[in-house]
Amino acid sequence: MPLKANVASKTQRSIFFFRSRIIVWLFALALGVCLISLYKRNAFANCRGYARPYKPRLIDLPKGTSKVIINIGSNLDPILPREDDAETHAIAFEPVVGDLILPHPKLSIISAGVDESPGLATIYQYNDHGVSSSFSKPAAESFWNNDPKRDGNPKIVPVVSFRDVLDSIPLEIEISFIKTDMQGLDFKAVSSVGTYLRERKVKRLKTEVYLDNVRTYEGVKNDFCLHWLPYMTSIGYKLFQVGKETPEQARKHCDTHFEERPGLQEYDAYWVLSDLGEEDAYEKYEYPLQTKSPKLKKSSAVKDESAWKSVDIYVGNSKYGGTKDWFSQSGQDHTVCKLTLRYLKSLQALVMENSSWILLRTMLLI
Repeated sequence: MPLKANVASKTQRSIFFFRSRIIVWLFALALGVCLISLYKRNAFANCRGYARPYKPRLIDLPKGTSKVIINIGSNLDPILPREDDAETHAIAFEPVVGDLILPHPKLSIISAGVDESPGLATIYQYNDHGVSSSFSKPAAESFWNNDPKRDGNPKIVPVVSFRDVLDSIPLEIEISFIKTDMQGLDFKAVSSVGTYLRERKVKRLKTEVYLDNVRTYEGVKNDFCLHWLPYMTSIGYKLFQVGKETPEQARKHCDTHFEERPGLQEYDAYWVLSDLGEEDAYEKYEYPLQTKSPKLKKSSAVKDESAWKSVDIYVGNSKYGGTKDWFSQSGQDHTVCKLTLRYLKSLQALVMENSSWILLRTMLLI
């Protein structure tokens, strides 16, 4: 009996040590996964060759500013506050053509890209004025990326992390609106801050999303159903609109499974904090666009080109524009020129159709 008891005791100890080792190994594995995750999220930046402070410096905004709107990837059309809004300042990030944007007293232009982590990166320029430029390459050849003289040129640019952008805004300043147009990297940047968007009380966002699992660029995750909708709802935001579709219509895209494929299915999705009312959510439409194209000539008749107006434009008996259509002065000039040209072409067609009648009347007058 003592011998059997001794054998049983050794067996129990062996089982105990074996189980303990398994637990230790599992704990070590879990710890390793956590450390790798933190490393990828830039938590150990100081150990990776560059110093990153716990919090970036706070920016000084113009006197009287209590709100900011942020535009990431503005190209030549950054958003601006309403003309009668003296409390809001706009910050635009544009790494490719930032120097071509028309200056405005309510706008700060940052010639840098935005991503999940800071540093330097190569951006590839595509389309006219680099409007489709991205840190990723196109998923398929198309009209906007296949011009060898224009497309594919690499440019090294500075990159700011999305978290640093948010942290640089003083806490007493409200971030009322963020617009992203980051050519496939919108979700990567926005999701990198986790629940901080809600903690920072960012009221509204307008993000570029892909529908039906179609991707414009290689290796990106930016699908509305697979990525955006689950994430944004989980952190306390509700969907307001996708393109021209209501939330109910947009969610129907998620009822069908699509295989990932290259293509062009880009739309703007509007998100608002869950506790905001419909009236507050609708305010996103009140932000006008500022336009400056290198091909547009400045109007010599206008002294202050930064003036913004709400205008009604008439061509013949047709009205273009309205009380909620905002145009910069250069935008007004461009619109009027286009509509005037359209009117002249219509007039030319009318004359050609009635040339015989006009000739007869002219001869009678002579």
